[in-house]
Parts: sequence; structure tokens; C-alpha cells
Amino acid sequence: MKYPVILISLALSFLLLKPENSSPTLASKSTRSDPGGDCVELLEKEFLTEFFIATNGENWTTKWGWYPTPVRDTCLYGVCPNEEGTIGCLNLANSLPIRNPCNENINTPTGNNLKGELPSPFQLPELWSLILSKNELSGPLPDFSPSQELMVLYLDANEFSDSIPTSLLSLSKLEQLFLQNNNLSGRIPENIAASFPQLKRFSANSNHFSGLIPDFKPTDSNNRLLDVQLDGNRFTFEDILPHFDSNEQLRDRFNVHNQAKVYVDTCINAAIGYPLLIDLEIDDTVATNIYDWYKQDTIHLRQETVNTFYIEEISPADSGRYTCTITNTIIPPDTSAIDSVDGTDPFLTLYSHPITIKPCLPGVLNLRDTFLCEGQSLHFDHPNGTGPLVYDADNPTDTIIYSGLADNGCDSIIEISLQYYPTDVVAIAEAEATFTCQPELMIQANTAPFTTGFWNSPGSPATFDDTTAAATTVRDLQPGNNTIVWYLLHESCRDLNATDTIEVFYQPEFALSDTTFTIIDHLPNGKRLEVPLSDSLRFLQEWHLEIVTPPTQGEMQFDTTTGIIWRYQRFDSCPGEDFFQYQLVNEDCVYSDIATVRIHVVPRPRDDNKIPDVVTPNGDGFNDTFIIPGIHNKLPGFEDNRLIIFNSRGNVVFDQQDYQNDWDGGGLPTAVYHYHFKVGEQKPFYGQVSIIR
Repeated sequence: MKYPVILISLALSFLLLKPENSSPTLASKSTRSDPGGDCVELLEKEFLTEFFIATNGENWTTKWGWYPTPVRDTCLYGVCPNEEGTIGCLNLANSLPIRNPCNENINTPTGNNLKGELPSPFQLPELWSLILSKNELSGPLPDFSPSQELMVLYLDANEFSDSIPTSLLSLSKLEQLFLQNNNLSGRIPENIAASFPQLKRFSANSNHFSGLIPDFKPTDSNNRLLDVQLDGNRFTFEDILPHFDSNEQLRDRFNVHNQAKVYVDTCINAAIGYPLLIDLEIDDTVATNIYDWYKQDTIHLRQETVNTFYIEEISPADSGRYTCTITNTIIPPDTSAIDSVDGTDPFLTLYSHPITIKPCLPGVLNLRDTFLCEGQSLHFDHPNGTGPLVYDADNPTDTIIYSGLADNGCDSIIEISLQYYPTDVVAIAEAEATFTCQPELMIQANTAPFTTGFWNSPGSPATFDDTTAAATTVRDLQPGNNTIVWYLLHESCRDLNATDTIEVFYQPEFALSDTTFTIIDHLPNGKRLEVPLSDSLRFLQEWHLEIVTPPTQGEMQFDTTTGIIWRYQRFDSCPGEDFFQYQLVNEDCVYSDIATVRIHVVPRPRDDNKIPDVVTPNGDGFNDTFIIPGIHNKLPGFEDNRLIIFNSRGNVVFDQQDYQNDWDGGGLPTAVYHYHFKVGEQKPFYGQVSIIR
């Protein structure tokens, strides 16, 4: 007979839990009474069923009216319906029967054992009060944007995580927002005060919030803000200072006390003889902080601005437990404090976790003065297994400290200092190129430690007395440029490609050629003479002319812009000979060979020396051949001549060097012909000659 007993027990339980009739209100809100009153048909049972299942409803401490699912009852524990049957308030922060489930002022020591994540979106459009405090709800905050009537939102003392969602800022009627004692993190939205113009109380203490604290100063649109609680988070002075002057107007209702300790509670096995740097990693941009470092609770060091603790060389005396207290010179004292010696405490004091330093002997891998060849690099595996470390000529020096990786638990230290064998090893005559007048030259190469080398002259017949000696003589240089190369070898660098190159310019001595010129007197501007030179002159560098013997019958000017060219001007109009002598000189080599330039001056042809204009090859002894008087009279210079005969069409019919007055027309027909007669370097003579048979 167990069933009757169970039915009687359920009935008694229901009677015991049924409260008296009442009609709770908040501000102007009106709702139906609690489950003991006149219940109405609920219109949002589907969402309530989803909510019940999502929050571990079967294990709620109190769940009458909710179970079994789906929700069918019209009277549910903690639910306040409006007269229309929509949900106006929901209070599941208590595990005991309460007369006013929508009264946010009720404070009970326990929740109702809600667990899991809230449904999102939270679809109760007429909901104006949601109180879920002191449960074990987790996950991110849901999307409350469908519940635009919300005025009271108590989610404190749960296990919510992640950041404040943007959708929460759409609740413009919100008056009270309690998020304290959760695992929320990230930044508090900068526009939170403007988003909640009716906000009176905002509590977010005992979370993990960090970043810039917004400006909560009351404005014309929000002059109701009474209380902002942000203590017990991860804020530092750089988060508080930007809006501190404004937020301080809330006075003791703006609370940022007791922020979480900075850094981590750690024990450092510090290597003896090596530096140690502890970076608190806070307030890098704040110049008004004061850092008081304590060793064994006794002040050890005070620093302004600097948020690091540095020991240049760890010794056994540095062993101990260190903490840091951080204050700020701008933050004024909190006049409500009562625990300090002088009756005041700073508005905020930050504390570090304890840091224990244990000096120890490190494990050292010494790679100092490690010689490498050009192009080589040093590789070794990262001790943490994250990949190889590579050092080369661009980063040849480093000291790497890995905490606690030595066999004794101390630091593992790698000291690196790379050396590279030099490759700039050739030096000849203290220059990278040299000039010589001789076919041999002494050369010298610098050598690096543990290296050898050899000489070569690519593309040149040059030879060396000893190709492997750093100091040797190169011979058989060819005129002009000679490329000389020293190749460096190293016993450990098989692929070493170290060379240096110089250019040696060899200018041999050469013989200058004598030259003869024939000119006509009375040239008003003189005569331009171009002296032919030996082909080897093309190798000559930085040379100039020196006149050894000047002319005696005239004057000569050297044209510096065109090379070896002179202009000769006769002193008088008398025919005859003249000459001068010259040599070429270089600053390193003097060429002693002397060249002679001879000048024949011939008179200008007169009328009795006029060239005839007719040839009658009939054997009568008159004009049988073309007679040029200058040749006939053996005038000086006329032996160097040339005669060219053209017909009326311009075709050459006769051409003879050193003409001897023996052209008789050569069988050409009677006609008028043209001649071109040139003596030496003089201007040619032009004219006509007729053949008459």
C-alpha cells in the first residue's frame, strides 16, 4: 500500500509550500500574486520548459509547478505573471518558499541549485525583473535583447564567464545590474553609462575585468547613478587614471579597492653570476607610480615609474621572498579608511604575488669564440622543443637563459659568440690597382690564421715565382690590364669561396716613328700636322709630350684637345727644310726614345710652273705627255705626289702615286678630262686637260 502514502505526502507538501495571497510591486510594476494566489494561464510555457531543462531543472532544490516537463501548471515556483499571462518577474535565487518572489530585496544564504547555461536569446519580452543569484550558472551571458522591459537583473554569485555582450547594452530601462562574484573578464563597455540612462546600481566586483574603466559620472540623461562597485578585479592604475577625476565625484560609491594581485606566485631558480629581470607587466605608460620592493617584508628598493626589478649579477645573498607594493602619486587618499596608522590609506594600492628567488649554479653551454666559415651558420635544437635556433653573421652573439632546465633545476644558459674567418686578404702596393713599366712586379697577400692560398691570373700569360707564397713576383705581364687573383684556402672550410682581385696595368716602353711632312709656304694659319704613333701607345696612361728639339725655321703649337697634333707656322716664305724632336713621358715611366718630325716647305706654283691644259700625243715632241712643271723642275717635296684623271662621267681613267710626267692619254679618245694632283699633305690642285689627236 505504498501509493496512498506517496499521494498523501505530496498533498501535505503542497499545502506547506503554499503561501498567503499577496500582490508584490516594484516601482510602478504590477504583477499577479505568488503561487498561493489566483493563478492565470501562462503564455510562455514553451520558453519556461526550455529554461528549466537548460538549467538542470530536475535537480533544483525547489521546483514545484515546473516538473514534470513540459511545463503545464499555471502556478510555478518563483514566477510572477502579469494579468495577461506573460512573465513579469522570475526569482530563482532562493530555495525556500517565499511570499514575494519578485521582491529583489529578499536575501537568502543559498540559491536554488540552477546549473548550466541560460537559453539564448532570453525570450521573455514582458520580463522586468530577473533574479538568479547564488546558483551555479555558467557559460557566457545570454542575449537579453528580446527582454526590453528588464529593470532588475541579478546574475551575481554564479560562474558566468566571457565578457559583457553588446546585446546587454540594448536594455535602456535597466536600473540595477548585479554581476559580482562571477568569472567575467575583458573590458567593461566604454558606453555602459550612456546605454543605461536609468541605471542606479552597477556591481561587477570579484570578477576578472581589466582595461580602461569607463566614465560613470552622472549626466543630464543619467542623474540617478548611486553606486559603482568594481573592487576585486584586475584593474591597475593605467585603467583607473584616465577617468578618475570624473568617477571620484561618486565618492565612496565608486569602489575600486582590493584589485587582484599582479604577477604570479612563483619561485625563480636564478643562475649565480647572471642577470635577473622581473617585469611586473603593468602600467608601462604610467609615470606617476611608486614601486616599493620588499625582501622578507623589509623595504629593499623604492623605484618611481620603473615597473621592473633588476639584479645585475645574482649572488647567494639575493636569496629570499620578494613582494612589491604599487601606489600612485595622483590617486588621493581614501578619507574613509580606518586601518592605516595615520588614519588614511591610498584610494588604491596594488600588491604583487610573492616572488621567491633561489640562487643556484646554472648549466652552461659555452659556444664562445666558435669559428665558422663564410656563409655558415650555427644550428642547435631549442631546449623547449619549439624548433631550431640559428645564429649567423647577422646575429653572432647572444646569451640565452632557460629557466629551470638544468639537471639541478637551475637555469640552463647558452652563451654564443661566433667568429668568421676574414676574406679581404690581398694588398698590393698599398692599393687595389697598380701601374708598372716593367713586365714583373712584387705582390703581397695578407693571410688569416690557419689559412693558405694560391695566385692565378685568369686570361693572362702571366707567371708567378711561387703560386702558393703570399709574397711572390708576377712575371710576363701583358701590355695593358692584368687581372691578379689570390684564392684563400682553409683546412676546415672546404667550400670557402674567399678571393680578392687587383688589376695591374703594364705599360712597356716602345719606339716612336720618325715622320716627314711637305707643306706650301705662305699658309696664313700654318699647317696642321698629325703625328702617327705606335699601336702600343693605346696602353699608355697619364702621359704627356715633351719637346726635345724645337724647330728653327718656324714655330709649333701642340693641340692638347686632340692628342699628338701640332700646327706649324713658317717664319718666312723661303722654301727649305725644318724639323723638331719629341718624346712621351709618364709620371711613373720616362720614355727615352726620341722621334723626329721633318718638314719640307715648297713654294707656291708660279705662272712658269703652270700645269698645262692640253696633251697632243702625235710624236712631234710638243705636249706629247702631261707635263707638271714642279716634277719636271724637281722642286722639293714634289717627289711625294699623286695624279688622278677623271672622264666627264667622273670615272677614274688614270691613277698613279709618284707621277713621272709620262701620261700620254693611254689610247683615250679626244675629249676634255679632269685631273686631281696632290703634293704631300698639301691641298690638291684641280683642273682640266684636253686630249687632241
